Amino acid sequence: MSNLQKYIDLIKHNYNKGENLYYIIQTTTNDKNTALKISKILVKEKISACAQIVENVISTYRWNENIEFQNEYILQIKCKKLNLKKIINIITENHNYDVPEIIYFSMGIANEKYKIWLDKNC
Repeated sequence: MSNLQKYIDLIKHNYNKGENLYYIIQTTTNDKNTALKISKILVKEKISACAQIVENVISTYRWNENIEFQNEYILQIKCKKLNLKKIINIITENHNYDVPEIIYFSMGIANEKYKIWLDKNC
């Protein structure tokens, strides 16, 4: 059995046992204060252990039939599966965009100490 298959089986096992899986939620904004506000709310309420704001990103997208180029910030949020809906609601309520990007990825954790820290803080 390959390492990838072992990892997939472990994820399925943990999911079926009802254990928390970990996620990265990502959104973008053109306003640094919006990113700071959202990250502060999430960490303060302990539904995210941490968030990173990545600056100097140029996004290209279609809006109202025009091709747009926008300087943006990427906000990456680390959380447990059980907090996904709460975080999505907080992003939606506090975002400055009419249609904010809100995507998420499952996250494997290679460092056991980081996992313990994450569990303690969200």
